[in-house]
Amino acid sequence: MMIDITNCRLDEVSGIAKAMEKFGFSSKIERNDAHLMLILDQKRPHPLEPITPGIPSILSW
Repeated sequence: MMIDITNCRLDEVSGIAKAMEKFGFSSKIERNDAHLMLILDQKRPHPLEPITPGIPSILSW
């Protein structure tokens, strides 16, 4: 998800990033031409953790 933050105050951007982190998103700020964009990516589970809790992985055997 991308949000244009060019005309936003830093405390507003920080609040958005903190709120979205609670929902499992990571954030970073990138420059896109003349705009600043807040990029939100959904965090992926750790690669060694099983995706479904009830199904054992090969590494847990």
